Amino acid sequence: MSYKAALIDNVYYVRWLEPDAQDPNRIFREVAQATKTLGGPVIYIGVSPAQSPAPDKETRQAMVRVFEHLNQHCTAMHLVFEAKGFKASIKRNVMTGILLASRKLQNVKVHRSEEEALAQLTDQVDVAGLTSRMAELGLQR
Repeated sequence: MSYKAALIDNVYYVRWLEPDAQDPNRIFREVAQATKTLGGPVIYIGVSPAQSPAPDKETRQAMVRVFEHLNQHCTAMHLVFEAKGFKASIKRNVMTGILLASRKLQNVKVHRSEEEALAQLTDQVDVAGLTSRMAELGLQR
């Protein structure tokens, strides 16, 4: 696997390392299982660290296809592209464009940082507890 992931309370958190075309399907199965276990939808947070390479065309296409189906298992999806500068801005803008073009991805937000994404969850989860557990699991940078 080219990512680290964990279900923490009702949050399914993914830290991408080096995405491959099989990863989106694995994540879909894990999120679908999490919704069965919890008896309801999850909040998805996917973080692409600054040092993580951009996915190739096949992987990007798989991500878009799977995200459209993943959406049915999530109350919200937060995609984080941590890098700074022009290249990172382009990544965020491309993803935002893809999301706007897809009518099935209405509850997805794109962020510059993990902190920015977590700030939007304060009324839905215990953010301090979540970040503590993420650190324990080695999911944060």
